[in-house]
Amino acid sequence: MLECPRDDLHRYAVQAGLTWIDDPSNAETRHARNFLRHAVLPLLRERWPQLDTAIGHSARWLGATAEFLDQEARRALAMIQGLDPATLQWQAWIGLPDALRGPVLREWLRGLALAPPEHFHIDQLHRQLTCSQETKLLQVSWHGAEVRRYRTLLYAMAPTPAPPPDWQFSWHGHPLELPPGSGTLALRDAKDGSVTLQEPLTVRLRNGGETIKPAGDRHTRELRDLWQGAGVPPWQRGRMPLVYRGNTLAAVGDLWQTDSFRDWLDAQGARLVWTLPPSHGDTFSIDRHLGLR
Repeated sequence: MLECPRDDLHRYAVQAGLTWIDDPSNAETRHARNFLRHAVLPLLRERWPQLDTAIGHSARWLGATAEFLDQEARRALAMIQGLDPATLQWQAWIGLPDALRGPVLREWLRGLALAPPEHFHIDQLHRQLTCSQETKLLQVSWHGAEVRRYRTLLYAMAPTPAPPPDWQFSWHGHPLELPPGSGTLALRDAKDGSVTLQEPLTVRLRNGGETIKPAGDRHTRELRDLWQGAGVPPWQRGRMPLVYRGNTLAAVGDLWQTDSFRDWLDAQGARLVWTLPPSHGDTFSIDRHLGLR
């Protein structure tokens, strides 16, 4: 009904004996839409009597254009989204036409239930990606969301405070809520039931310099090297639970375990399960994403 003048609608309602409700707020010119309606549009109509019809035509054309852009954005997003829904191929994104970059980014974040960016956030992200070195980490944040780059991918996530550096927990295998952004850790049996240990383990977060000899590996590795080799983004490394048996690092999340710890778990009839929270719009399993299991 955008192309139907208000006077025509009013005349029809009177002739047809219709009743309607007037919203008093529609008369308050402190609202931008009412200021345009009561102060600006009457002046424009004096100069262009067919203004309402022209605006209606323009609204219809803009609506069709917006619908087309939305369709193209969904099509483009499907082509450049990573295996994990919370990732995007950044080089493909900056290669999109100017008119598509914003809609694709908003469509991506909308699917992750994250807050949409303003125009200047999109410009800032595009500028940083095109001007900075490809190996440099970058981050663009706004209220309710942030986008980071690591290697070939953009990562979208909700802002999460850094975990306390001295956090640790004496753990008997029950489902353990880790610090915010780190998910949960649990021991499960063959039927996916909970396992309780008589001998507690210690769960900590990264302090730096930790090493482990992964099962099947002939050498002891620094966690830094394992994470880099597996492509684990730097901001996720400090949230990964480290499981100690005594004073020995026995497992890094459920990604790497020592031979002796794996044998010990088998004897308990247990397996280690680490689950990240759905903070990226979808539960992100690092081990699935990296093909580590």
